[in-house]
Amino acid sequence: ARENGRNWQLVARTFLVRRWAFPVRTWAPLLALLILGFLVVIPILVLVAASFRPDNTLPLEPGDVTVANYEEIFGHISILPILRNTLLYSVGSVVLALPLAFGLAFLTERTDVPFRRWLYALMFIPMAVPVFATALGWVLLLGPRAGPLNQWIRILIGSQADEGPFNIFSMAGMIFVHAIGMIPPMWLLLTGVLRNMDARLEEAATVSGAGPW
Repeated sequence: ARENGRNWQLVARTFLVRRWAFPVRTWAPLLALLILGFLVVIPILVLVAASFRPDNTLPLEPGDVTVANYEEIFGHISILPILRNTLLYSVGSVVLALPLAFGLAFLTERTDVPFRRWLYALMFIPMAVPVFATALGWVLLLGPRAGPLNQWIRILIGSQADEGPFNIFSMAGMIFVHAIGMIPPMWLLLTGVLRNMDARLEEAATVSGAGPW
């Protein structure tokens, strides 16, 4: 009787676990989406609503709706240089970071380069460092006036200039810093792609006469 009672208790517990486990797996992601929507989507919607309101008017306050803010922004003559610089900054960063990230991913996944395990560990460190701290470090290192690297280069070449030769605040400097910060996450995505690719396809292509490129 005791053994039968224990079996029935086990069956009852299994039934309850299965009965409640499925709803948890179903509703937990929905709850996470609701929280994310409350923390991210709603503020963005309020911001968009505020962009269509006149000055000194709250976003959800009853009143007129206007597009004067957008006319002022996109009708100003300075919008063209802003758009050009934004496009140059974003495209330049990707063009510089993507080949470097792919090269590192190819070395770690498709070659027997030494210290591969160390490279795996080192690539995760920049992703754990705040972006502000990384940018501030580059500013302190390559500041046009007081940056130690610039000072050492001026001493080595005998330059009497007060600034340079590198300026981290220039467009090229900002693209460089942004690209360096983009390499680790790009590398992480590309390693997964290269790892899942079948190496036998490359071997078959090589046997068929295809070159490395």
